Amino acid sequence: METKVIACNMIKDELLAAMGRAGAEHEILWIDEALHARPEKLRAAIQEVLDGIRGCGRVLLAFGHCGGMAEGLSAGDFELVMPDVDDCISLMLYPHSEGKEPGVYYLTGGWLRSGTNCWCDYGRMAARYGETKAKRIVDRMMDSYHAMAFLENGVESGPECRDRGRELAEWLNLEYCERAGSVDWLERLVTGPWDGRFLRAGPYGTLHMPYG
Repeated sequence: METKVIACNMIKDELLAAMGRAGAEHEILWIDEALHARPEKLRAAIQEVLDGIRGCGRVLLAFGHCGGMAEGLSAGDFELVMPDVDDCISLMLYPHSEGKEPGVYYLTGGWLRSGTNCWCDYGRMAARYGETKAKRIVDRMMDSYHAMAFLENGVESGPECRDRGRELAEWLNLEYCERAGSVDWLERLVTGPWDGRFLRAGPYGTLHMPYG
């Protein structure tokens, strides 16, 4: 039976790299990364895609929990599988790290190229409130961070992404660093086996998050 993947545009490079390594040729249905700001809208968008799938044996969700957005997602006549991880950064850190470092804001090439990064947020706020107030808001948003780390996850992002990361860290008065990651977990998602740190729901079943 056919396998399909529903994935966030933010991790497009990483997912395609993982599928290339695995020799997987699943159809990918992409979801707009801007929906991450509203988990309930992200859930609704994914459910709409799921509701339109027919005659498929398995659907793989290339997401983390992302604010609990997967709670209650319902399968059609297929199995649902997704990583049991809080977000996509942790997905690209595991299994080569114990987890995210406190006070470190992680960057990827996809995030830097997206319209949802904090520089883009600043631009939208500056247009509405003026540059001075917008910068104060961004500084408050980033107040709990002391460093920005570019995630070296095995995908070639180009030197311009690292340069942009350094500029962004300097603008926010944060230390710039780089950290090791991988696409190993994404590769396992598209190949199996789906034991251990994966959530599953059978045909016509419902996903539930392992809170607490």
